[in-house]
Amino acid sequence: MAKIFTLKRVAIVSFIILLIIITRFVYISFFVKVKTECAKITKFSEFVDAEALVVRDEEVLKNNSKFLKIICPNNSKIAKGQMIAKVYESEDLLNNDGKINTGKLEILKIEDINDKTNNIIRNMIHNKIYDYNILNFVRMHEKILNNKKNLVINQTDEKKDVNFNEIKSETNGFFSSYTDGFEDSLSLNITDDEIKNLNFKSYSKPQKNDNSIFGKIVKSNNCIILCYLDSKNNLVANKKKFKIKFELNNEEFDCDFLRLIEIGNGKKIAVFSANINNFFANCRLENVKIKTQSDEGIKINKKVLHNQNGKTGVFILDRRTVKFRLVDVSYESGKFAICHIKDSDPNYLKENDLIIIHGHNLYDGKVLRF
Repeated sequence: MAKIFTLKRVAIVSFIILLIIITRFVYISFFVKVKTECAKITKFSEFVDAEALVVRDEEVLKNNSKFLKIICPNNSKIAKGQMIAKVYESEDLLNNDGKINTGKLEILKIEDINDKTNNIIRNMIHNKIYDYNILNFVRMHEKILNNKKNLVINQTDEKKDVNFNEIKSETNGFFSSYTDGFEDSLSLNITDDEIKNLNFKSYSKPQKNDNSIFGKIVKSNNCIILCYLDSKNNLVANKKKFKIKFELNNEEFDCDFLRLIEIGNGKKIAVFSANINNFFANCRLENVKIKTQSDEGIKINKKVLHNQNGKTGVFILDRRTVKFRLVDVSYESGKFAICHIKDSDPNYLKENDLIIIHGHNLYDGKVLRF
């Protein structure tokens, strides 16, 4: 009888414990409903798509000779008076590169010289000639030779053939062998009225060039980038510095914003300036992305922002306790915001904090009993 009574007591206790567990699960599932996500630092950028027309000060180079050889590296900087090309009187001179070499050129490798030096030292030791002055002298010159790659001796003078004419640059700038036919129609002196009348599509294909043109000189270290913006794309006109990414090479370039020209129906042309480099020396009409915003911080959904005592922040879960953390919003878009990182202030949201993205009746200091 006592044994049956004990079993009943155990069953009742077990049932009560099971009931408590089920009640706790139901309470957490239907009444607490706290969901969290980890705060992470992210880099954020916003871009505006545009068509970009690159304008340079350029001078085409012409020569009708069939025996012309360009000696200036393509897309390289050149100085005024620097030789760009040679014009020969005949095909034979062109093929011979206009040079006549006489004599022989002997190049001794440093390894060979070092071997000879070591042999001298070994012979001195073998013959028991202990002249330390000579040994130190040889060792010193061996170190000097080791800093060189090779030693040239018996080099004869090179005679220069005078049967060619030189084409020299009349200005400083960049040399390029690529031309598109628009060099004479666009310049840095372009006016706003001329910009408004530009048909960007007409620059999508190069024009046929005169057969006598063999290259061009980009005369200025600067270029102008005209970015055509449709009515959907806006630009922050109070900024002075932008980064423009060219889809052709997927590189970003620093550009200075000059002005915004309205051309009607909400369409605009943004005018930028940039420094010439190898890429800008040749490109003309390109698809670009203008970086309008760039920031780094903690990205959060705007729905988790709360106002407490006139201060903006979020609720986080610290173990079982709800805590309110301040945020300093640096940028916000439709659904999200970017917050400054303030590691030195414990009252602000930190990386890896558990942001409560769903919960009921939240307040600072609330203890969740589960």
